[in-house]
Amino acid sequence: MPLVWFAAREPRRSVLWAVLGSMVVILTPFIAGISAGDRVTELARLLVGVLVYTALALVVNELSRQYAAQLRLSEEREAVVRTEITRAAEVQRSLLPGALADTPGYALAGTCLPSTTVGGDFFDWYRTDDGVAMTLGDVMGKGVGAGLIAAAVRATVRSSRRDPDPGAAIVRASEGLATDLADGPDSVVFTTLFHARLRGDVLHWADAGHGLTVVVREDGGAERLSTPDLPIGLGLGLHDAWETRTTALCPGDLVVCFSDGVLDLFGGGLDSVEHVAALARRDPRPSSVVDALADLARELGHDDDVTVVALRREPVAAPVAGDVLAPVAVAAPTAP
Repeated sequence: MPLVWFAAREPRRSVLWAVLGSMVVILTPFIAGISAGDRVTELARLLVGVLVYTALALVVNELSRQYAAQLRLSEEREAVVRTEITRAAEVQRSLLPGALADTPGYALAGTCLPSTTVGGDFFDWYRTDDGVAMTLGDVMGKGVGAGLIAAAVRATVRSSRRDPDPGAAIVRASEGLATDLADGPDSVVFTTLFHARLRGDVLHWADAGHGLTVVVREDGGAERLSTPDLPIGLGLGLHDAWETRTTALCPGDLVVCFSDGVLDLFGGGLDSVEHVAALARRDPRPSSVVDALADLARELGHDDDVTVVALRREPVAAPVAGDVLAPVAVAAPTAP
């Protein structure tokens, strides 16, 4: 065992220490004069023992060196992967939208808390010629692969910003993610998506298999926005059209869209939508709703990505005679 312990050290000189140790053990009876038999025979036996232990030490040392080299290579590769994943996370965070400027009458907030370094959820908003657009998507799976698909879907939907039809934007995103179902079910990667445009008092929206959007009215009522339309990325032949619907959105009404990671915070059922609506009733400011859900996710922990985006038509104060209404300040997005 001492021989193996010494020889397992990576430097080649470890073999010498192992052999010398073996020689000392073998020579001790010979030097002390307590060995029996012919001294020539004992010396020959010593020589054979040293050769055998030297060969064993060389084999153990070489195996140790090979293992150490493989371990260093694995660590280097792991460091490269970690660096790439960290960089991917930084790029993903850079794609999150900033505060909207010069948009009186609207308040928005959002956050995305990935379960891993890179998540498959995303949200977005931007100004249009006649209002505001908002998007939330949830890609099947986690990690870098899901993050790449999320970035591609976001970019495709954004490229349709001049098209006033949300359903058309989803069709374009679906075309970019179309997969050949003949390659087998493992090749299918789908994304649930909610995309809406608010123009005046009307919310034009399309839902691709998401179904986790609720409108909380100023009077406390709630309306869930969902459709039977399928997620995108399932193949053009399976589903190639998404219907655009409209919902009246009066001043003071709030739209909250979230990913299925939020459901897990309330037990995993669709009744979680009502829990989100209850949070909104207590404080209808988008930033407050987003912060409350983000704090809950951090407190409870989450195995799935948690993403929330909230849009509110700000209440219009009753004008005082002789006064001009000032623009409403826009809430900044919650940091992820």
